[in-house]
Amino acid sequence: MCDEQINLLLCRLLVCRTVDTGVMICGVCNGPVRCGDVTNMRTAKTMVGAALVLAAASIAVCQGTADAQPGPNVRYVVSADAPLSFDINYVISSPADLKAFNADASAYSTRGSFVTPWEATATLADPQWAYISVARAGHAMEAPPNAHCEIWVDGQLAVQNTGPTTAFCQLSRW
Repeated sequence: MCDEQINLLLCRLLVCRTVDTGVMICGVCNGPVRCGDVTNMRTAKTMVGAALVLAAASIAVCQGTADAQPGPNVRYVVSADAPLSFDINYVISSPADLKAFNADASAYSTRGSFVTPWEATATLADPQWAYISVARAGHAMEAPPNAHCEIWVDGQLAVQNTGPTTAFCQLSRW
């Protein structure tokens, strides 16, 4: 479809034909002139340049659409009352089933210590496997950090939870 649009655009911008005398006449917005006449060369160069820019943009848009990743996009979000470090564990790949996950959890999830606010994305074949746990050890003489987690699927908030020092968010496969 993109090649057809580019060809149509180029055909409309520059039309050449031969008249009865055998001389090539080109028509570019300013009316037909003899090809040897360079009076309107700036207009012709501008129109051809614009056509090339539009053609390149059309190709880039078509290529971008073809390279889009399949599957639902999952976004994990963690926040707290203050920028504190939390231990975060979350799913990055959909397992075949719970037995497969339990046999090798590190193949399907990742963990680390991160400072809030924090977020990460994953493309899961089945977004119902999305899961995140957030934990921070309580400290004496310190107010609870109120950990908060969210799971977003394709731009829609799917689940959220808040706890004084821990928060867990999961979808239906758990």
